Amino acid sequence: YVVGDWGSDPKEPEMLRNQHAVRDAMAALALEHPPEFVLSTGDQVYPHGLSPNADEAAARMEFSFQSAYNRTGLHVPFFPTLGNHDCEGDVASQLAYTKQQKRGLLPRWHFPDRYYSQRFFTGEESADAVGLWVLDACTLVCDYPAAQVNYRCENLHSEGGEARQVQLTWLRRSLEAAERDGVRWKVVMAHWPMFSFAGNGPTQELIRDVLPLLKQYNVDVWLDGHDHNLQHIKHEDTTATGIAPSGVDFFVSGAGGYEKHPHLKAAADGHWNTGAVLRKGWDGYGFMEFELFLASDGGLSAAACATRADALRVRFYDGDIVKGRGTEMGRVYEYVRCKQA
Repeated sequence: YVVGDWGSDPKEPEMLRNQHAVRDAMAALALEHPPEFVLSTGDQVYPHGLSPNADEAAARMEFSFQSAYNRTGLHVPFFPTLGNHDCEGDVASQLAYTKQQKRGLLPRWHFPDRYYSQRFFTGEESADAVGLWVLDACTLVCDYPAAQVNYRCENLHSEGGEARQVQLTWLRRSLEAAERDGVRWKVVMAHWPMFSFAGNGPTQELIRDVLPLLKQYNVDVWLDGHDHNLQHIKHEDTTATGIAPSGVDFFVSGAGGYEKHPHLKAAADGHWNTGAVLRKGWDGYGFMEFELFLASDGGLSAAACATRADALRVRFYDGDIVKGRGTEMGRVYEYVRCKQA
């Protein structure tokens, strides 16, 4: 599953109810389609991240994460990325929560560093692997002097740029290694959207610095949050970016419980969406399900993909579905991406 922007403040009961409604929808789906893991697209802790005080940080994570997602079917690994609200607080506290897990205390939280990669092997051969790259978008978007950062970087700017360049170099080398190793499916996740048609809108820094790498190394899927809705976007023109159209599918999954973003904010620079096409938008609360069908296992179906093709099926779910209603009523979108074997 993919869900984001869910870490509701205990002092905001309405937002907390929304988070729990999405959680219940995830748990309802898990009865029929249990996830192997959950990807969190950021903003795990509203409004200003975790406290540097270890006891306070642990208590907040217990409230917003451990207890909140303590449901049958959701006792699986969570792989998070940093959101802007997380970065306003003590990032080290979120990372330290992972280190406790190594002692058997917190088995679900997998957050080893500000940015990291993970491979999921579906067979004995590395070519069957799914590669996941989780980025620190706080640095990629906001590691500029204050006068240069965009309006979403409150208190997150810096005067250097070295950390940004180090991360971009790491991403390039890691994607290059995955190409050499024959990693079959490549997924990159960050918090800020590459393109977006609601909320904070597209992100110039990512389009300029990261999009060329996605294209060069044949990335299949980009995941993000930040905008509190669900979107599926394709990049099909060069007008705004000057970059040839890519085969990447862009998904915004930030509808995990915090206040909705049904429209593009006035301060957003929608110009950077030129060349991007919104295939589906959903302005309610909800989450996404990603399911991979390998050609070696028979694929999905001849109707969805050609013979001997892998298939990635993506479904959007309304966060209002509850146990007993069934998942069909909560499904609002389905998309299949095929890859020839």
